Amino acid sequence: MKLEPLAEWLECQGFGKRGKDIFVHHMPERASKGVLMTVPLVGQRTYPDLPDLRRSRFQVIVRGYDYQEGLEKAWALQEALTWDDRAEVLNDEIQIVHMFPRHDPIPFPYSKGDLLEIAVTFDAAYFLCND
Repeated sequence: MKLEPLAEWLECQGFGKRGKDIFVHHMPERASKGVLMTVPLVGQRTYPDLPDLRRSRFQVIVRGYDYQEGLEKAWALQEALTWDDRAEVLNDEIQIVHMFPRHDPIPFPYSKGDLLEIAVTFDAAYFLCND
């Protein structure tokens, strides 16, 4: 999934700054707080009859020190990224038809940097916008 337009949208919604608090595909180990958006290695489904339609899955991971703060941010992101009644074009690149979480936020064990990570996996359907 094209996550860069979604990262820009999250920045506009006040969830942080891209490259500082919001990361796409990789969050540096030195980042003690932040939101990472990544896609699974299986890719995204395509449709021969609808070449611009994509169905994809992506994951949002919240990193931080405090469990409650991280969980609240994960819930807020889950709410912000649940789109079931609107079709929105992001950055003239993708038109999201629907997007919803597959599960509630899941906390990971503390990492070697003593940081907590909380993940939510989303399903999305969207169209690629033609130039």
